[in-house]
Amino acid sequence: MLCFDFDGTLTSRGTFFRLLLDTGGWQHLMINLLKESPSLLLTLLGLKSKGRMREQLMERFYYRWPEEKFASLCDYTAKKNKHLLRPEMLQRMDDALNAGEQVLVIAEAVEPLIRAYLKDYPQVEIISTILDVYQGQMSGRFKSPYCDGVQKVNRLLAQYPNKKEYTLTVYGNSKGDIALLDLADEGHYLK
Repeated sequence: MLCFDFDGTLTSRGTFFRLLLDTGGWQHLMINLLKESPSLLLTLLGLKSKGRMREQLMERFYYRWPEEKFASLCDYTAKKNKHLLRPEMLQRMDDALNAGEQVLVIAEAVEPLIRAYLKDYPQVEIISTILDVYQGQMSGRFKSPYCDGVQKVNRLLAQYPNKKEYTLTVYGNSKGDIALLDLADEGHYLK
């Protein structure tokens, strides 16, 4: 089984702020980030979790958005930023898929955004932060815990509990991937 983190591993940079930027342009982004600046500062100081901050931004930008509208935005952002996908990581993914291996992306990013970037890889399983949607509209909240750190391990083991039945190779690039890298039979920390 081959596992990839998304932002910074399969991509060369983060994708979340590009999504926010594509929501309404620079002015819209800056106004809303300014409104969230106290919380952003607390996050930078380590006094507020990254997951809670990201959920707060999702709520500010996408509260009551139709699910289809958000999916279309993700498609637009992914198409515009396809150059962020790392060719060498996609090659590893292709090689694994051609060899019949199971490939997963386990990431803190939300599934519609990851799926939009990986449109050419429908067979790749995605384990990620799940958005809360009610009657076709986004609440801006997360339905699942933020998929980072130990949560990545928990989510993987919830789906594939018998670790002795498979060999796990993991590619990650941040401290949020360390728990998953520690679980791996073969871990690759990208700098």
